[in-house]
This record gives sequence, structure tokens and C-alpha cells, in this order.
Amino acid sequence: MDTITTHQRLRSQPQQSWLRRIAPALGVFFLAPLFAEYLIGYDTSTGNPGELLFGLLIFGPLYGGPALLIREVTRRADRGWPTIILLAIGFGVIQAGLIDHSIFNPAYRDI
Repeated sequence: MDTITTHQRLRSQPQQSWLRRIAPALGVFFLAPLFAEYLIGYDTSTGNPGELLFGLLIFGPLYGGPALLIREVTRRADRGWPTIILLAIGFGVIQAGLIDHSIFNPAYRDI
């Protein structure tokens, strides 16, 4: 009976380069604010590339961090897309309702 643990299986696989392992996480981290804030186009910084790049420093942790956590929790729990979607909806409600206070405020940023 040959029982191989996950750790042993991972150790037997060839090591990937550091950039190849971290690139998907960086992609999720920086694409999350792009889709959440910039594609909507309601902000005044939409036409200014410098402000958009600076905004990634703020929006990256705000949106990218939870996106990474949602993905990691889902994958480690061996779940699929329905779990990712439900957790993302939950994050969106919490972020807009409790953090931004924009979900129930009709005068939020005069939008």
C-alpha cells in the first residue's frame, strides 16, 4: 500500500520559478480593482493614467486582497465557482454597506 501525502507529491514535482508561481496572484490582485473601480468610469480619475496607477496602491489591497482570500478559501475547501460567486457577493455587500456606507446612501459621491 503506497500512501503518498500531498506534501510528498508536491516535493516530487519540479519546482516552478518564483515568477511563475506569483504571477497569477499578482494578476488577481491588480485586476480586481481594475474591474471593480476603473471599468465603471464614474470617477474623475478615469482619463488620468497617473491617478489610475496611484489608485492601484489603494484599490489593490481593498479589492485584490479579498479576491485572493476568496479564491484561496474556495480552492482549499475544494469548492467551485458557485462558492466563489457567493463569497464575492457577500464581500460586495459588506464592503459597500459597512465599509463605504454607499449601499444605502443616495447622496454618496453625487453619483
